[in-house]
Amino acid sequence: MKASLIHLFQKIGRASLAIGLQNSHSGNMACLFRASGGSLKLAITRSGAQKGDLEPDDILFINMAGRKEAGASSELVVHRKVLGLKGVGASFHAHARELTLMTLAFSKQKRKIQFFSPLDPLGLTYLVSIPVIKVKKAYGSPELAEAVACGLESFPVVAIRGHGLFSRGKTLREAFFYAGLADFSARVWRLLECLKLRAEERAEKERKWRGKLFSPPSPYQPAWEREMKVSLEKNKLKEIDKTRNRLFLSQLSPFFTGSLSLRERKQIIYAFPASTPLEMGGPLNIFDSSCGPEDNEFFWHRLIYEKTSAVSVIRAFMAEAEALAWLLLPTDGQLSFFQPLDVEGRVLHPEIPVLAPPVEAAEFLKLLKKYELLIIRGGGVWAMSSLSLSQALHHLSSLKDSGHYFLGLKELNLI
Repeated sequence: MKASLIHLFQKIGRASLAIGLQNSHSGNMACLFRASGGSLKLAITRSGAQKGDLEPDDILFINMAGRKEAGASSELVVHRKVLGLKGVGASFHAHARELTLMTLAFSKQKRKIQFFSPLDPLGLTYLVSIPVIKVKKAYGSPELAEAVACGLESFPVVAIRGHGLFSRGKTLREAFFYAGLADFSARVWRLLECLKLRAEERAEKERKWRGKLFSPPSPYQPAWEREMKVSLEKNKLKEIDKTRNRLFLSQLSPFFTGSLSLRERKQIIYAFPASTPLEMGGPLNIFDSSCGPEDNEFFWHRLIYEKTSAVSVIRAFMAEAEALAWLLLPTDGQLSFFQPLDVEGRVLHPEIPVLAPPVEAAEFLKLLKKYELLIIRGGGVWAMSSLSLSQALHHLSSLKDSGHYFLGLKELNLI
């Protein structure tokens, strides 16, 4: 049990550092486990440990109750309080750059924000709202522990002004999942702030668009954490694993979000959720093209294969794409186009459709077949390829870069 927990802490530590949720030493994490005698214990990172390079002795195994343990994280008092909540098995603290920046911005703007309401489809689906708390001593204090636990009773994530976030879950992976989504939602918020949309225009869009999503993501499922073995040719499995890893590391979609599939004769190889580090893996299934799971996500993959020559499909959630949709779509408009300014973007995709839900299947298929890439506000980015999974991934990577250049120039008031 201890060995497997140590490996899990190491994997999540590396993953959190890779995507900027932590700096070299920031944050901490903890989870409950049953000791050999049956008693409930707590595993927690050592104070000052480098989260991306955790050693076995950086994970301490201590009693759930009692005094502060020598060497344990300074946030032990907070983790103990959170892990005492009903149904909670893990807690995660990250300095989360985007979310911290957002709370500092609220302070500088003298905005007394008690809740942050995400505008992106992932935040709206999984987080709904994030309590923003302010306490006198915002680290390792009983006051912070009480405020964090109070917020986490009703929400999966709380933000601390100037000090990142705490998240909770039944498992450490789930707590990490929510932490990543909170930072993603804050990044979308920052990009929208940088766009300087007129206040009345943005307010009108928020009013009309809130909750209107295309094919909303499925609720978090513990089954995602179990690797599913399938009989698959080695090189094809390697290509799928590489793509899932790249979706995560290049931040084309947050951890355990998005989906990808491959058409293999009369079968569909389906990876959902898709974005995950190579060493953590995720579910992988093979379905007959005439059947499959009764969920909305798979429905669109199957429909694309029925109506187009696609051999691969990827759905991802990209902060830059969501911000572009908010900028380019008029309040009452259903279709616009993004025209990249960089050389690669112009060559690969001179124009990219941007749609708003509700999206009719016929229009979705027509545009995806023609452009092989499209953005849906509140629905992520969809890419397909008639050649390979690698090409579908290239569509997404190029869009992220093109979006970065365009939004950066917009922020500088140069376009």
